[in-house]
Formats: sequence, C-alpha cells, structure tokens
Amino acid sequence: GNVEAEEAMCQFWQYLPEAKWSEDGKVLHLAAGTHFLGREKYGSALLLRDCYTDFEGMIQEHFANKGLGFAVIGNPGIGKSMLGYLLLYRWACSGQRVVLHKRGFSDRLLLCSDGAYKLAESAVGHELAREDVMYLVDGVEPADAEAARLVLVTSTDRSIYWEMFKAAGHIKRYMDMWSLEELELCRQRLHSSMPAVDMVQRFDRWGGSVRYVLEKLDREDQSSLQTAIDSCQTDSINKFVGGSSADAAVSNRILHLRVQPDSLCTKTHMTWASPWVAEQLAFKLWRDERAALASFVSAAAGMGELGGLRGHLWEGLCHARYAAGGGFSCRDLQSPEAPPFLLEVAAARSRIVFEDWQSEQMRTCQAGTYCRPRRRNVAAIDSAVQPDVLLQITVGQDHPVNCAGLARAVAGMQQQDAIKLYFVVPPDRFRSFPPQAIMQGK
Repeated sequence: GNVEAEEAMCQFWQYLPEAKWSEDGKVLHLAAGTHFLGREKYGSALLLRDCYTDFEGMIQEHFANKGLGFAVIGNPGIGKSMLGYLLLYRWACSGQRVVLHKRGFSDRLLLCSDGAYKLAESAVGHELAREDVMYLVDGVEPADAEAARLVLVTSTDRSIYWEMFKAAGHIKRYMDMWSLEELELCRQRLHSSMPAVDMVQRFDRWGGSVRYVLEKLDREDQSSLQTAIDSCQTDSINKFVGGSSADAAVSNRILHLRVQPDSLCTKTHMTWASPWVAEQLAFKLWRDERAALASFVSAAAGMGELGGLRGHLWEGLCHARYAAGGGFSCRDLQSPEAPPFLLEVAAARSRIVFEDWQSEQMRTCQAGTYCRPRRRNVAAIDSAVQPDVLLQITVGQDHPVNCAGLARAVAGMQQQDAIKLYFVVPPDRFRSFPPQAIMQGK
C-alpha cells in the first residue's frame, strides 16, 4: 500500500491552501514554516510571472477540450518548476487529486484530500487510470503519457518529451526567458537586499536566467558560464542548434530558447544568452580556430536559426576586435572607385553598456570609451566610440540606416559636427558592400 510522505511534504500539502497572496496579487507566500514540496531549497514564495497566468488558461482550456497532455518546455533556470508549484496551489485549493513525479525525488507522490503519500509502484497504474487525477511531471519522462491528464514541465531535452508528445491530444508550448523588468521586480519582492547594479551586471552576462541572475551566486556557479564558453568549438554550435549535443550544460548556458512574440508560446528561435556571451565566444573562436569561424560566418548566411546566430556571433566578434584596437581594411562608400585603405584604431580606454543614448553614462564617459546599448531592439546603431565614431555591424548586403535612430545616436555623441559612421562587414562582403539608404521612420 501507499506510505505517508515525509512530514515536511505532508505539512506543505496540508497547509498549501492557506498560502496568501500579496496585496497586488504578484507574490504567493506559503504558510509559516512550510516550503515548496517540503524542501527548504525550493523556497516558500513565488512571483507570479505574466506567462504563468497565460499557461494556466491554456492548460485549463486544453483539458476542458478533452486534451490528454500539455508540455511546458524551456531553458533550465527560468522558473518552470514554479509554474508547477502554482498549479499545485490551485489544485490544493479545489480539492484536486494529483500524482506528482519530480526529478530528484525517489518516489512518485499522491497528493489528495487525505494527505500526501509515497505511491507504491504497484499503485501507479491504478491512480493514473482514474479520471479525476491530474498527473504533474517535472523534469523526467512520464511513466504513462496517455493514462491521465498530464502536465509536463521540462527543459529542452528532447528525450523527455519528443516521442510521447507526437500522440494525438498532446500539445507543446514554450516558456520564455525573463526580461530585465521581470528580474528587477523579483529582486525587489524576493531578494531586496541584493544591489540592483549587481543584478544588472549578471543579467548582462547570463541573460534572462533567474537561477543565475538572482539565486546561484556562488563563485563556482557564476564561473560556469565562462567554463561553458571556453569548452565550446565552432562545430559545437551546429550540434547545439540541432539538439544532438550531449553536453546540455554547455549549450543551455550559452544558447537560449526564446519564444517568438505573438506566437501564443508555439514558436521559438535560438539566440545567444547575451551579447556578452556572443562576444566572448566569438573572440575565443577567432583566437583558437580562425578558419573554422570564418567558414561558419560565411556558410550560415540565410540558414534560418543558424543565420541569426551567425549574425550575432559576427556582431560579438566585431565588438571585441574593435574595442581591442588594431588595423582594419576600410572602404569609402561615398567613393566606390577609391582603393581600400588601412584604418588604425586605438584600443578602447574603457567599455560601458548603456540604457539610452542620452544617458549620463554617455555624457560623462571619457574619450576613447567603447559604448554598446543594452537593448538591441532600440539600437539603430550597434555601438559607438566617444567622441565621434558610430558602428553599424551587419552580415547582409542591404542594411538601411534608420534615420530617427541615427539621429538619436548622433545626439548622444560628445562631438556632433564630424561623426564617422562605419559599416562593419565580414570579409566576403567587404568589396561588394554598397552605399546604404537612409530609411525614414520612428
């Protein structure tokens, strides 16, 4: 028969309906002395991401329409398990019977109105066959995907979900990384003693991984990102994107699965974890395997997901190389017939990442500072060197300049009367790159 679960787990389940929401409904606090799943390391409060509410609605609708399985897939360290805890809270409040199967737990658990129990192996099939059971699986392959209403939260490891979710009635949706705004809200509400500037510095490296930006701050954990970059080679990138790499710890740190806006969590693309990662990796590959990097940057042109990664890797290399200084081949686009010349660039005196072209950082940094905007979507210009150089980095032949964006960038420069705009392109584009149009727009 079933044996009662550990006391801490029983208390968590018993007192879960007594959890309280903050006044603004953004933070759920468990009853005093209890922790999620009875384990202190899982914490006792969760922040309600907007996407959690969206997923709750999608899950409810799927099972109302007689669906069988619903998978929530995303990078490790973005709070997928927290969505599971939120579902457990809703189910505890409504008296729902639940079978829980979680990575790191030796037993499947039965959570019901009578309490929390370790489910005997012989009883698993019987429980999952009941029509009133919800089957919540976190990070492992489900025992029987078609026996009960299954909610699976998992990483991008296809071995856990791929075959199972080919069956009718099973759908997959994707959870996105955290935005800087979400991380800041979480810092304020759950990690208020942490300085905001430290959090932003980690975000600039890790991207939207709440685990490494707000939680795992030990030196060894933080250094694992550089370790992942150091172990990556050019041919690894193709394997990572294809999902065939065995080294998920490396790929999940340097590549992030992003959800495409307005796709209702159904479409995704891969991108580098952050511009910093792209830059560090590009410089490492340029240093260690220059020919392979050049081949990748050329060969991946227009190849969908790889094409996007190629562009950002090229951008990262350009940031690193230009800031390091040296000689670069240059052509005057206003005089196409003139021969190329060597442009000598001094190494940057310092480097900053800024929020806005009009920021105090931009106004007060010293001449020779290499400046990169934090947000790509507001950057018509990719970087600048104070006081008079703007850089537009591209892998394509056509890259019209956004007029309003260019004007904002020029206004952020300390010397505005003789600004130089350089297009930074790969070697295979250098001789054929044409003059670019100025595009009107906001």
